[in-house]
Amino acid sequence: MPEILVSPADALPSQGGAHRAILESVFASIADSLLVLDTELRVADANDQVLRQLGRAKADVVGVPWAQLFPHLAETGRVADLRAVLAGGRPHRGRIPVVHAADGASHLFDVSTYPVRDPGTGRVTHLVEYAREITEEVKLQLQIMDAHGDLLRIKEQLEEKTTQVDAANSLLQEKCLSLEEANRRLERLAVLDVMTDLPNHRAFQEQLAYQVRQTQRHRRPFSLILFDVDDFKTYNDRYGHPEGDQLLSGIARLLKASVRAVDLPARYGGEEFAVILPETDRFGAAVVAERLRAAVAASSFPHKSVTVSVGVAEFPADAADGGGLVFCADKAMYHAKSSGKNTVSLWRGPGGNAPLPMHRSHEALQAAIRRCQAVPGLPAHLPGGSASGSRLLLVDQDELSLGTLRESLQACGYAVACASSGHEALETLAGAGGSFDLMLTDVALPDKSGFDLRAEARVLCPDLPLVFTSSYANPEVVQRVLDGGDSEFLIKPFHSDALVRLVEAVLTRRAQSRPMPDDAALRVL
Repeated sequence: MPEILVSPADALPSQGGAHRAILESVFASIADSLLVLDTELRVADANDQVLRQLGRAKADVVGVPWAQLFPHLAETGRVADLRAVLAGGRPHRGRIPVVHAADGASHLFDVSTYPVRDPGTGRVTHLVEYAREITEEVKLQLQIMDAHGDLLRIKEQLEEKTTQVDAANSLLQEKCLSLEEANRRLERLAVLDVMTDLPNHRAFQEQLAYQVRQTQRHRRPFSLILFDVDDFKTYNDRYGHPEGDQLLSGIARLLKASVRAVDLPARYGGEEFAVILPETDRFGAAVVAERLRAAVAASSFPHKSVTVSVGVAEFPADAADGGGLVFCADKAMYHAKSSGKNTVSLWRGPGGNAPLPMHRSHEALQAAIRRCQAVPGLPAHLPGGSASGSRLLLVDQDELSLGTLRESLQACGYAVACASSGHEALETLAGAGGSFDLMLTDVALPDKSGFDLRAEARVLCPDLPLVFTSSYANPEVVQRVLDGGDSEFLIKPFHSDALVRLVEAVLTRRAQSRPMPDDAALRVL
C-alpha cells in the first residue's frame, strides 16, 4: 500500500506560523475525507469534506469518540482494525459503508488508515483515515455486471431457438460479441442451410432473380444446374436419417469443390441441389455438370456407391424468367433419371419439349469434358520429365488467366512466353525462329479468332501443335478445333493439373512422332 504522509496541524508538534498555515490549507483543500484520531480513537481533526458528510461543525466533532460519530460501524469490527493499526503500526485498507448524517443515505468508501509517528520516539501518536467515496464507481460496476447479465440472458434465450440461432450462439460462446455482430451473423444464417453449409432455397431464389436482371441488362447468358441424388429415399430408409444427412453433407462438399468462385451452389430442397453459373452458356455449364457427376460417382461413401442425375438449362435461350428456367432444368434432370440415372441432360432450347442426354448428342463436347477431369492427389507432371524445358507460347487477352497458366506451367519446368493478341503471338513466333514446342490460345482474341491465328502460325511453324481454350464451348466450336489436326481443346474453367497433363501428352506425342537422329539412336543403344 503506498504511504500517504499527512501532517494535520493539531496532530504534530508546533510548527512555524507560515508552515502551519500551509499545512492547514493543504488539509482543508483535499477533496476526499481526512479524519485524524488520537490513541483513544477520539477525533483530533477533520477536513471540510468529513464535516460536510456528517453535517456538523468542527467544534462539534473534535474530541468526540470515533464510535460515537459512526455508531453503525462500531459493531462491524472496524474498531478492532483501528486498534490493530495503533498496535502494529501497519496501514490498513478496506471498503466501508457510511451513513451520512447530512442526507441520511448510505455511501461506500475506500478507506485507508495510516499510523502517524512521533519523529523523536517513533511511537504511534495518531491515526489518519483517508476515505475516498466509491459509491458511483461501484454503481457503475454493478450496472456493467447487470448489462453483462442481460447479454447472457439474451444468449440463453437464443439457444432455445432454431438450429440457425444455435450456430450464432456458438460464436457468442467463443467471444463476447456485440449485438451488432450477432445480428450480422443471424442475417447470414437466414440464407444458409446449416446441415450442408450451402446457401438455402431463399438465397438461391434471390440470386436467381438477380442473375435474370443482370442478363436482361448486359445480355450475357447464365445457366442453371439442378441435380438430385439417385435413390436417396432408399438410402435414407435403409441406413437411417443421420447417415442420409452425412451423405448430403458429403455431396455438398463435392459440389463446392467442383464449381468456380463466381458460381452459386445451393441446397434447393431435400436431396436436390442447384448451381447458378453467371455468364456461362449451357455447354459451359455441361462441363461443370459432368465434372460434378463424375466426382460423385468416383467418390467413396459409407455403405454403397452413390450417383446423381443432372439437368442443365440456359437463360434466356431456354426460358423467359427464373421460374421457367427452373422448370426446364428440372425437366432435364428428370429426363436424366428416366434415361438410366447417373447422367447429365441438356434442355433442348426454345420450343423444345424434351431435354436430350448430353452424352448421346454431344460426343465431341464429352471428349473435351473428359480432358478436364483431374485426379486429386496425383501430380500431373514432375519437373525434369521428358517434356521439361520445352518452350510454350500462351495467348490470352485475360491477364489474370495468362498469369495463372504461366505460373502453373513454369512450376513444372517449362519455359513460357505470353502474348495478349494474335498479332503479338505471331511476332513472338517469328522472333523465336519457330523454336516453340507448343502454343496454347483462347478461341476469342481481341484482333482475330484463334482459328485464324492457327492458320497464320502454321505458315511460320508448320508442325507446331496447338491447344485451344474457351469459356463458351458448343459442339460446333469443339468439332472445328478437333478437325484442324494436331489440336486439342480445354473448356474453361479447367483445373491446372488437367492443363499440365494435356500439355505433357501433346509434347510427348510430338516427340515420339519426330524421327530420331543417328547419334541419338546410338546413345540410346
